[in-house]
Amino acid sequence: MRSRKNNTTLTRKVDKWNARKVWLIKRYADGHYAINQEVGGRVFYSRFQRATKAQIAAIFACC
Repeated sequence: MRSRKNNTTLTRKVDKWNARKVWLIKRYADGHYAINQEVGGRVFYSRFQRATKAQIAAIFACC
């Protein structure tokens, strides 16, 4: 989903081990990323946390 206001893209990805947890990955127009979590339909943290592509890939890497 792309926001017109600040030109960001928000991607929702379901967690592998907990179906109630959804990772929210926001990509800004300048190329940086931020993540947050949604648990049971409610956003868990009040703010998005800045992350690199490598950190995001590590979260979803198969163990």
